[in-house]
Amino acid sequence: IFFLKMGKERFGELMGMETFVRVQDATGADVPENDLFAGLR
Repeated sequence: IFFLKMGKERFGELMGMETFVRVQDATGADVPENDLFAGLR
């Protein structure tokens, strides 16, 4: 209910970015990672 009350715009500002932690780096991509598939495309 909390997330529904804040509206789409505010929700997008707060939750619009994800970060990922690589267990094993075989790509050489920069850290911290914000694209799950970076270095694999």
